[in-house]
Amino acid sequence: MTKRVTPRTRTSGARPSVRPRDPFALYEVAVQGVDWDLDFLERVWRYRHPGHAPKLFREDFCGTAALSAAWAARGRDRRAWGVDLDARPLEWARRHRLPWLRDAAGRVKLVRGDVRHARRPQVDVPSCSAICGRRAPGSSQAACSCSTCTAARARRRSSPSARASGR
Repeated sequence: MTKRVTPRTRTSGARPSVRPRDPFALYEVAVQGVDWDLDFLERVWRYRHPGHAPKLFREDFCGTAALSAAWAARGRDRRAWGVDLDARPLEWARRHRLPWLRDAAGRVKLVRGDVRHARRPQVDVPSCSAICGRRAPGSSQAACSCSTCTAARARRRSSPSARASGR
């Protein structure tokens, strides 16, 4: 005797906010560790700037803007900018992420643009989630050319230790 299983039906006509196989939602669950990433970035900031709290954050290659949204949600004095060239994940973030932030959503600005040509504002904590630090295959050049990584390489080249070593 086999028991017939019937699928569950919703009693209300409401649709879920995310499809069961939504690639953006699956990416976030599989790849991103938002709290860990932000905790790490804040620890580095506080080490380099003792006594000062970071307030402004930019996420290059933001995709679904998980880091930007979580940054703004951590405090009323925090603002975040997410920059990405692809409009699809930005639209997903506007539909699925920002509504949950309530008042913090007003402190997150999503920008469709090329991260290599970032404009103002200057931020306390720039973040790049791309392939930073890795080298392009067969090259001595860094693979990432976003404004965050380019600025970091320029700071390293102009540091006193880099000038002393002749790098």
